[in-house]
Amino acid sequence: ELGCSGSETSLFSCSSAGLGNHDCGHYEDAGVRCFSTGPSCTNGDVRLWSAYNTPPNEGIIQICNSGTWYAICHHYSYCYIGKTACVQLGYPGAVALRSNAGFYYGYSYYNDNYRYNCYSSSYTSLSQCYKYYYYYCGAYNDALGVVCYDPSAGDSCESGEVRLVDGKTDDEGRVEYCYDGAWAPVCSLNSYTASLMCQKLGYTQFTWGTIYDDQRFGDSNIQSNFNYVYCNSGHTDLDDCYVYNKGSSCYISTSTCGTEYGLRCYNPGECTDGEVRLADGVIEQEGRPEVCINGVWGSICHSSWNTLDGYVFCNSLGYDGPNPLIYYDSYFGSGYGPVVWSSVHCSGWEQNIHECSKSIYPSFTCYSSYVAGVLCKEGCEDGDVRLVGGDYTNEGTVEVCYDNLWGLVGDTGWTDGDAKVVCNQLGHADGIALPLHGSYYGKPNKVIHFKDVSCVGNEDQFADCTRTQLSISVGKQILNGTDVAGVDCKYDPPTEPPCIENPDIDPSDACGSLGTF
Repeated sequence: ELGCSGSETSLFSCSSAGLGNHDCGHYEDAGVRCFSTGPSCTNGDVRLWSAYNTPPNEGIIQICNSGTWYAICHHYSYCYIGKTACVQLGYPGAVALRSNAGFYYGYSYYNDNYRYNCYSSSYTSLSQCYKYYYYYCGAYNDALGVVCYDPSAGDSCESGEVRLVDGKTDDEGRVEYCYDGAWAPVCSLNSYTASLMCQKLGYTQFTWGTIYDDQRFGDSNIQSNFNYVYCNSGHTDLDDCYVYNKGSSCYISTSTCGTEYGLRCYNPGECTDGEVRLADGVIEQEGRPEVCINGVWGSICHSSWNTLDGYVFCNSLGYDGPNPLIYYDSYFGSGYGPVVWSSVHCSGWEQNIHECSKSIYPSFTCYSSYVAGVLCKEGCEDGDVRLVGGDYTNEGTVEVCYDNLWGLVGDTGWTDGDAKVVCNQLGHADGIALPLHGSYYGKPNKVIHFKDVSCVGNEDQFADCTRTQLSISVGKQILNGTDVAGVDCKYDPPTEPPCIENPDIDPSDACGSLGTF
């Protein structure tokens, strides 16, 4: 009941019974097929067609032939066809192909009687592919569809840029790399790459970098086809490194990273090159070994770390005892600085850890959770005692050597007898031994070896007294909450000489009895 003359520009301009006034069912719905009066496309052009409101990155693959759009046949289709079509349209690649694409996007009237074979992942146009006539390709349901990868979602950026996200300071954070104009997390990271990323971020003097695989800077949960950047010793700029994607050479796979890596970069000036120290130990003889390289405090990877290496390091700090205790897996924490050495090998005769052979950053990759630790031993004999913290040599906090380690004594039950034995052992046997409590002379940051000491007072040395011996672990645990013993080994006060009366002497005869010279 719709009457149009053909000159109208809108169906609403045609005569009708009015909108909604009809007696038709949907089985009587009208259809139309439109034709252009001239070429509608340029030969070889490609587009994605859909009759529905689908995203622009997916649809039926149509190629222009003699000014008309034809759908590509889905028979014997291979993934390189989809990748080539997507690349020709400006996308990085294809996510998936769809056979009988009319089911998803509507049925295309013109279907080509040719099937395409694209034999290489390097093709950039369907015109490079081979085309074969195939009789069964003309049916309405033979069209091939594709979903192209569109990375445009999210913050836009310039490909190749790097940023650090969600760190507490500007020099640390989760690493994100700009790929195809979108930010993506980094799913793998080695030391060479980390170094060049820090360089890219402006840390150009010494490009140290600490890699974190514990996701301390959180997860972005970004879906991306970017995987990671790989650099080696031959690369001097991040832009020259290899970029790896997820998926195969055919399809692009988008997913989150199993681990989103973090990074910290450094500026020099924290220390003087060559210095060594122990960091973050509970007691002063232990901690994370650190060396100053290029003005930055750096730690040592625990790879091949052993007793000889620990001995030489401790010797550098003045600890000359044998058999230091060795720790692994960042026992004393990962620290703030980079991991600068790995595979340290000392023979034991070296005077300084710098003289030992080693691998130097960035020729290795060692995560912050694999840092070495050590507890240094001292050149004392079990049972030796000494006093520290006093103004004089005969007073101070009591230290006792056990297992080549100077340690402390808890002051619970500390008596005159205990103090006397200590003073006697130190050679102050002729004075008064005064026991002092409450960490009177201070509490050094050392392990508590003994508590509940009980000496009669006539023992030759402290080791002969009864006492409770603590393990190193327990002695460190109770250090903060325990006061330690001290002594003052006082000398006896000097006595006045006996009083002798002066004899009466006549001054005039003072020399008479001596004779005349």
